[in-house]
Amino acid sequence: MPKITMSATSATELFVGLDVHKASIDVATADEGRTAEVRHYGKTTGDLEALDKVIRQLQSTGRTLHVVYEAGPCGYAIYRHLTAKQIDCTVIAPSMTPQKSGDRVNSLSASAKNDRARRSRSSG
Repeated sequence: MPKITMSATSATELFVGLDVHKASIDVATADEGRTAEVRHYGKTTGDLEALDKVIRQLQSTGRTLHVVYEAGPCGYAIYRHLTAKQIDCTVIAPSMTPQKSGDRVNSLSASAKNDRARRSRSSG
């Protein structure tokens, strides 16, 4: 029996990653499969209407969308919005986001806490 492989155009699922910021959303896509290439799809404004436009464009391919984004200060509005439209959406904890070994996360709040602790020790 010959081996059948799916090309990117005949795949039935599309994974969509959102990098959500207050004023913008970066969108990346990947076909199904662990070895699929991740592609930057584009950047849009941070409002739900602009996100809807991107989602409609991606849905027009006829593929099932699986959307994921990292929990953050923007909350769960996107999750509620997409799931109300019957779109699969997952919000992941920042601690579960894979990072390359040695990559550091710059945390202003952690720096502020450390600075405050240093100042309180030196003044007292």
